Parts: sequence; structure tokens; C-alpha cells
Amino acid sequence: MKEEIRHPGCEAQTCPKGLHIPNQQEVV
Repeated sequence: MKEEIRHPGCEAQTCPKGLHIPNQQEVV
């Protein structure tokens, strides 16, 4: 089970499990 949680403003520091997956909206 891959927990790929994509949330806006996701930072490696505050990102759970240190998984930073930027959203398409976030990627400009």
C-alpha cells in the first residue's frame, strides 16, 4: 500500500514520513 499523500504546501520538514510529493498545482 503506497501512501502517496499529495497535499498543498507539502514540505520535507513537515511532510509525514518525509515523503514530499508536489502537486501539479504546486509545480509551476
